[in-house]
Amino acid sequence: MTTSPEPSLTSLMSGGGGWGNLDKTQFGPAAHAHIQEVQEKKYQLALKYQQIFIDGVGIDVLEDLLNKTLRIGTWPSQVPFEQATAHGLMREGQNSMVNHIIEMMKLAQAGLPSSADGE
Repeated sequence: MTTSPEPSLTSLMSGGGGWGNLDKTQFGPAAHAHIQEVQEKKYQLALKYQQIFIDGVGIDVLEDLLNKTLRIGTWPSQVPFEQATAHGLMREGQNSMVNHIIEMMKLAQAGLPSSADGE
């Protein structure tokens, strides 16, 4: 005797249980509150990035990272394909890290986005 997995697709779609029992008036505000919480945490972290890299030694370090990553070519020429691929993938990871620093600093400079409903 085989049993169907629970919750069944029918029960989830019917409103007799599962998804049908979700209180839609509560789900929207909860999701909105979660999004705001995540945005606030990311913004607070972005402020820390800005604090480190905005001036002095931090800007010198960021300029050096830019010179070693985003400002030079990623894919080496005249090397075997396998080596070029491995090198390129490594360099793309480096580029992503430096780009992340820049994006976080831009977020800190732009400020926390305001909510659409005026909260």
